[in-house]
Amino acid sequence: MRSTGSECFEEVDAKLGNKTSWESDMDPYNCEKVKRMKKRHYCLHECKAKKLGVANEEGVLDFPKVKDLLLSRVNETWQKDTLGQAADTCANSKFDQTWKDGTEEHKCNPQAIQFKHCVWKQVEMKCPEEHQNTGRHCKKLRSKISSETSKDSTAKETSV
Repeated sequence: MRSTGSECFEEVDAKLGNKTSWESDMDPYNCEKVKRMKKRHYCLHECKAKKLGVANEEGVLDFPKVKDLLLSRVNETWQKDTLGQAADTCANSKFDQTWKDGTEEHKCNPQAIQFKHCVWKQVEMKCPEEHQNTGRHCKKLRSKISSETSKDSTAKETSV
């Protein structure tokens, strides 16, 4: 039995015409390739969300279903609490809607990948200290996320 990810990978390639390989699009110095790679990721995550039954045909997430799915994948109470809080916070986030204005033939909603990234950041920041990985890289990552989060909060407060 094939995984949802494998199925979506093939579908995205077919949808976008498989004009280039995923590997050849991984050039951070080429804006067009970066845009293609970004779109592939949007489409891949939208496809997976639809196949998992947590997004509608337009790729809009059904947040209660997403939260239920996420919570079904963890066992510990602290994990459920942390992940549940992260899902609630991110469900109330503002997601990019500019993708609708694009002129390209195939459009994909970035909400699934943006939500996933938001949840990941929230979990990293709110993970109880006794369960955190204390390695140097993890500490540096949490520090970077924390400084980005405080910059975002300050920018929002000053722009109101």
